[in-house]
Amino acid sequence: MGAGRNLIVFNALLLLISVVSSLSTSELKQYKQPDDVLDGFYDRLENTDENLCTRECDGKPKICYYELTVELYTSMGSACENCPSNFTACANPQCVTADGSQRGILTYNRRLPGPSIQVCEGDMVVVDVHNNLLAAGTSIHWHGIRQLGTPFSDGVPKITQCPIPARNDYRYYFNTTQAGTYFYHSHSGLQKVNGLFGSLIVRDQKKHEAFGYLYDYDLPSHVILVNDWIHKDAKQHLPGLNDTELSPNSYLINGRGIFVPPDVKQSRYVKTPVSEFRVSKGKRYRFRLIGSTCLSCTVQVKFFGHRLTTIYADGGGPVIPTTVDTVELNSGDRFDVILNADQEVDSYWILARGYGACENAQQFAILRYNGHRGKPSARFPGFSSVPKGIVLNPSNSFCNTSKEVCLHHLQSPNPVSYQSPKLKERVFIRFGFYFYELDDLFQKNKYQHYFVPSPTIHVKALMNNVSNVLPPSPLLYQYNDVPEDAFCKPECFEPSIQKSCTCSLVIKIKLHSEVTMIILDTGPYSETGLQHPFHLHGYNFYILDEGILNGTTEEKMRVLNHRLDHDEIKNDYAIQKDTVGIPSSGYAIVRFFADNPGFWFMHCHYLFHLDMGMSATLQVGELEDIPSVPSNIPKCSNFKPHI
Repeated sequence: MGAGRNLIVFNALLLLISVVSSLSTSELKQYKQPDDVLDGFYDRLENTDENLCTRECDGKPKICYYELTVELYTSMGSACENCPSNFTACANPQCVTADGSQRGILTYNRRLPGPSIQVCEGDMVVVDVHNNLLAAGTSIHWHGIRQLGTPFSDGVPKITQCPIPARNDYRYYFNTTQAGTYFYHSHSGLQKVNGLFGSLIVRDQKKHEAFGYLYDYDLPSHVILVNDWIHKDAKQHLPGLNDTELSPNSYLINGRGIFVPPDVKQSRYVKTPVSEFRVSKGKRYRFRLIGSTCLSCTVQVKFFGHRLTTIYADGGGPVIPTTVDTVELNSGDRFDVILNADQEVDSYWILARGYGACENAQQFAILRYNGHRGKPSARFPGFSSVPKGIVLNPSNSFCNTSKEVCLHHLQSPNPVSYQSPKLKERVFIRFGFYFYELDDLFQKNKYQHYFVPSPTIHVKALMNNVSNVLPPSPLLYQYNDVPEDAFCKPECFEPSIQKSCTCSLVIKIKLHSEVTMIILDTGPYSETGLQHPFHLHGYNFYILDEGILNGTTEEKMRVLNHRLDHDEIKNDYAIQKDTVGIPSSGYAIVRFFADNPGFWFMHCHYLFHLDMGMSATLQVGELEDIPSVPSNIPKCSNFKPHI
């Protein structure tokens, strides 16, 4: 977005913030948005409601008010009555089918995923969260939203806010200064695995879209959110069960699907509804793909009979159109693609299949051409081998074949732009695992956190030799309430240290500096090993390079430092993202301009790795540089009075 448009949007948002802060809750109700914009009705709705935010963008900002109620719920529960034997019952109000398996879940507004929030660039989003959980706090992170001026709405417990207590309400509000595909999810414990996530779309005026001329429609219903799904409550997998590996049972596409185990015949599975996406022959459609997975695999998305042209990544900006056959989504990734409905009038399978250890989990949806009824003509593929063709964002790739389009291969139409920084910083982020011996882990009066990813393996996650734990108070506005001994001590980072530390890891970044960050996997290479997705709050970064290196961690660091010192890594038209996958034993080099002061979380987006310490907090600027928070924001801390 150009500087002139930036200023216009910013001034409009300042006005909206002043308006919102003067409105009572009852007055906000007039701006209440519908829950069901994914259902197709709003695809053909003529905009007669002046307060409707799901609209064709015209540059006039609106206030967009939502209410999200968090509660314990059940998939295939009472609301579904006799679904799927009575297929129409599957569409009952508040019926959540998931993959046809009944289990306890968590929901926003009794929907899975939660209501899709769809607004225009320049709108002010206001969300009241009602926590109806019986005995658990919660929070919501708006994944990819930079929170310029509103860091207290970033939604990370003990970093930017206190958890929202049970039976309490909390109001998030933030501006939408950058169009893109985003999503929201709980940032509390394992709640996201159990169902707390939803899509967040910020559209631009089509005349401002770099490649808007390449598609005819950007429909509200053409959002494809993929999540992994397990049939047990996520808490049963932490620290873990000795007889069970943590792998998804299936995937869901927009909260729907069928569960077909690899060893079950097609005729015997429960036939719950799958998601459908409608197109008309001869038209071109923008689809928004969102990776809302939580476990330890990427997921491959393929539209049978159709190719996909990538035009946008995350909320980072446009991508020079690149045509592929398969898109691989890390947890946290988003890609906008164009589908040309140029095939015969029929219905076509859409496949989401896990990679590596998750290859036995998959899901299907249907791309239905208007005028066709019934099942796709092509046979249901089951677990048969499906040609991947050219793959965007491939896992654990050396990025050296014509069939692989890695992130650093993608190009932006706009050159990399910085603000002539006087300060330059280089930050190494090294991550991996600490493997416990049982005698070390289980000792009297010691309570170390650990995770059992598979039987006999007990680990905690590390970043820069630290297993990060959250402080007792939010760093953003109660920094001085955090005890000094909660933070990591300098000796945790000395090369000679033999043990890892468990503490609150804060990495200080100078405001207005150009930051080059090298994110490095310290583990050994495996073709089917883990590719860790890393997400940085508060920023988009340029992806300069990624790849796989042999050698020790120290040898890899020397190689990468040498390349940077000798200006061997150049990518003048690098794309911007907020999430990047690090290959097994690999690295990514990213760069951003530190212009957003605050405390910004950075972490592996696999939830069990995050909860086991694979995270850090970037403090950008000094305390006096950080925007003030509302005076009545809730506070929390330890309670240890003198006796």
